[in-house]
Amino acid sequence: MLQQTAHANTPFQAYAQARVRLLLSLVGRPFVAAAVGLTTKLSGWSDSMAEFSVVAAVTTPGGTDVDGERESAQSDWQKITLSGNERFNPNDPNVYSVECISQRGDTDYQVVWDDYTPVVLIPGLTLPRTISFRTTCRSPKVPPLSNIGVSGSAHAKITARSIVIPG
Repeated sequence: MLQQTAHANTPFQAYAQARVRLLLSLVGRPFVAAAVGLTTKLSGWSDSMAEFSVVAAVTTPGGTDVDGERESAQSDWQKITLSGNERFNPNDPNVYSVECISQRGDTDYQVVWDDYTPVVLIPGLTLPRTISFRTTCRSPKVPPLSNIGVSGSAHAKITARSIVIPG
């Protein structure tokens, strides 16, 4: 939530205040800044935020064999691509969350940011429009002997939050 303690008197001040508000929304933590007589305080997400979710799942084609050799597999990349003036802020530790729906064996996931585009209000700043997500898994270790022939699997969901760039 943004709180403003000064008002813009000129078009330049209004422009500077919009740049400060955008910069503060990209920082992702409580922050105080002063610019052109404006003091702005950021606490939490802006009201112009949307959430998107995608699921990735994979199962190994075979299980662990008697010698302990393990199978591995990766899911296809699942992507969320934003349009218009929405962007992801990868500097915010709360920009995405991953929920493990089910797993067997050793599992992991990968997140990749892509399609960086410039932010008009802040020259030199680029933010991603695309987040890609995939899961990986390996069949379980032996011993115990009950893991022989057991496949590995990973099923996870990522929820990502976007911000809307003003202007």
